[in-house]
Amino acid sequence: MKKENNLQIIKILKIPKDLSTRENKFYTSMPKLFVGRVDANVWEKKITELNKIMNDGDSWSLMSIIRILIPFFALFSGFSYKKKVQKYINKWNTELAEVGIKIMDVTEYGYSEMEIILYRERN
Repeated sequence: MKKENNLQIIKILKIPKDLSTRENKFYTSMPKLFVGRVDANVWEKKITELNKIMNDGDSWSLMSIIRILIPFFALFSGFSYKKKVQKYINKWNTELAEVGIKIMDVTEYGYSEMEIILYRERN
C-alpha cells in the first residue's frame, strides 16, 4: 500500500479499439509528456500490439461462444485474452521502468475504447 501512495497519475489515455481507420491512427502517437523519454516508434508499435491483443479478445471463436453458452467454461481462465493483456503490460512495464513510467491498468469501455492509466513515482 505504501508504494501505491508514492505513485502519481501522469496521463490517462483513451484509445479507440479500432486503430485501422485513418482518423484513429493518431491515437497510436506518443503523448507529448514522454518526448525524449520514450522512442516514438517503439511507443506506436507497443500501442498497436496492445490494441491487437484487445481486438483478438473480442473476436468470436468457438471457445468464446462456448463460454457464453455454458458458464462452466468461464472457469478456464487460461484461455482468456485478459491474461495476454496483463502479460503484455507486465513486459512493457519492465521496459518503461527505466524512464519512470508505469502502466497500471487497461480498462475496456464497451466495444469501442480502452483506457490506459500511466503512473510515475513521486520524487
